[in-house]
Amino acid sequence: MGDVLNTAARMYTLCKEEDAPLVISKRLMQHLNDIEKYQPNSLGHFRPEGKTDEIYVYTLSLES
Repeated sequence: MGDVLNTAARMYTLCKEEDAPLVISKRLMQHLNDIEKYQPNSLGHFRPEGKTDEIYVYTLSLES
């Protein structure tokens, strides 16, 4: 559980750095339903501090 919380905390920091309301992984985005109302913006690969594996991440915002 600590690993999940660490990754979530690093992604939260990425939200602040990108001034984005939400950052999610590609893996999570592929499992979401009704995503059409959101505009994804790829941030590319992100390696959380202390990890060896990268995560592909997106910001999501409501379509205007």
